[in-house]
Amino acid sequence: MEGLPSALIDATLPWASERFGQYGARGTPSQRLHRLARLAREPDWFHFYRGIVSRWSEYDGVVTQGSDAGHLLADPPAWMRALSPSAYMATADIQSYLCDDILAKVDRASMSCGLELREPLLDHRVAEFALALPLTRKYRNGQMKWLLRHVAYRHVPAVLLDRPKQGFEMPVGAWLRGPLRDWAEALLDPRRLAADGFLNPEPVRRCWEDHVSGRREFAGKLWDVLMFQSWMDEERRESSTARKNV
Repeated sequence: MEGLPSALIDATLPWASERFGQYGARGTPSQRLHRLARLAREPDWFHFYRGIVSRWSEYDGVVTQGSDAGHLLADPPAWMRALSPSAYMATADIQSYLCDDILAKVDRASMSCGLELREPLLDHRVAEFALALPLTRKYRNGQMKWLLRHVAYRHVPAVLLDRPKQGFEMPVGAWLRGPLRDWAEALLDPRRLAADGFLNPEPVRRCWEDHVSGRREFAGKLWDVLMFQSWMDEERRESSTARKNV
């Protein structure tokens, strides 16, 4: 990646690889290579990070009159720009991915069954200590969470700590080609997209047709659109009910 120090690139690649899968880079080998090639052409770390965490990269082509101007990841404030690449990405994670995704999901899941949950690693003293650590204490010899692992080794057998990560991914791609296909087709109808005026039908329909045909794996990109469309449906129903009750 031209213009970026190789040592910092090497240190950031494990993090990038881990996040790559979380944000929709799963799919065919050609899809992953294509996205990696695009990321390698990004001009700086801010665009590199945004490219990793974005499912739809072509904002202005998908969202009608869309723009990411003023967004934290598109135009970070001066104090964030002054951070090192690893510190910048950690800070951006805290301000976006942590509070808007991980913690939101954990809170909804725990509260749905009346479970009061705590995250001890987010104690402000632990977080401040972790953010102040040099990168060599977080990643060493190809191992992520290096210091945390070595503390845990005192209490937990290594065989339990060193297993591959196992997520809770749902087979959304298969569902959209199977039992959810009719539901998705109705929400992604090009006439409906055009009438709503928020999304351009052409790129959305290309993505949908490539996915259902099996040519590409676009479950993540499509799910974002489907959730937006489904949310609009719910808003319309609630507004209609409210008008009838007036």
